[in-house]
Amino acid sequence: ESKGVAYNNLFSEWADGTGYEDEALLEDLANEDYKEADCVDFVDYDDEEEFPRSQMDKEPKEEIFYWIKQFSNPTFVPAFDVKFPTINNANYFDVTKEEIAEIQKIYSEQCPAIYTAGMQSDDAFLQIINVGRKEGFRYLEYVIHDYFRSKVKNIDATDSKPDSGGFQADAWFNGPHIKWVEKLGASPGSNPLELTQNAIKSFNHRCCPKLVYTALFAIDDRIEIIMNYVESCMDWINELVKSSDT
Repeated sequence: ESKGVAYNNLFSEWADGTGYEDEALLEDLANEDYKEADCVDFVDYDDEEEFPRSQMDKEPKEEIFYWIKQFSNPTFVPAFDVKFPTINNANYFDVTKEEIAEIQKIYSEQCPAIYTAGMQSDDAFLQIINVGRKEGFRYLEYVIHDYFRSKVKNIDATDSKPDSGGFQADAWFNGPHIKWVEKLGASPGSNPLELTQNAIKSFNHRCCPKLVYTALFAIDDRIEIIMNYVESCMDWINELVKSSDT
């Protein structure tokens, strides 16, 4: 289900009924023009007003073809239920004292261990949480995800220099998102650049440790050894049962 609408199997039923095979789909995906593709014929909107349009301003079958091609890409990550707010100035990052007090109350009740460990006085962390909360947009979550993905993307550099700590937040601060945040400038109530940078460091310190690529422990998980342990346990339980009967 997405946006309250249950998924259906229109495409698979159409493909089974018409004999549409995988080879035909691959040929369609090679086309640039949706009018040359058969895969868009699995549904027909007689009334274009019924079509749930997005913001791409495409014809119904043209947009269907676009999404089929997107989903055929194994690296494509859909985000239909994410509504990105418009952020065009630093005022978006402003929060009031009342909003800070409200988030402090919520976290003191729901996450007391994290809250009492210094979060209650971490202004950057409290403010960045409020930025997303007031708009229903998990800004901090997406920023952290982008940072962690950057660490994974630079895993080779990280592994080659384990003593240096690898790809750190300071390196990510030179990336495209921070460059965009920097262009927002500052407002009387906040500095988005400093706020985002400090929030990343706070999250890594308070909520989730940094991704570590060097194993702390080596675990011998061979099936043979595991089954020996299982057999020993069964023998032990069997002896306990016998002794209790006698």
